[in-house]
Amino acid sequence: MSVDYVRHILKVLAISYIMSMAIKEDVMALFQAMLQIHLELLHSSL
Repeated sequence: MSVDYVRHILKVLAISYIMSMAIKEDVMALFQAMLQIHLELLHSSL
């Protein structure tokens, strides 16, 4: 198994876990926070 494959699996598991949590929480607030973090990570990696 390649590292990228493992990372992909972990990402899918994390997203599905977050989605299950989001159902119980304020979905939009959590989504916006995740989007913000994702954008910051993209900017820092460029």
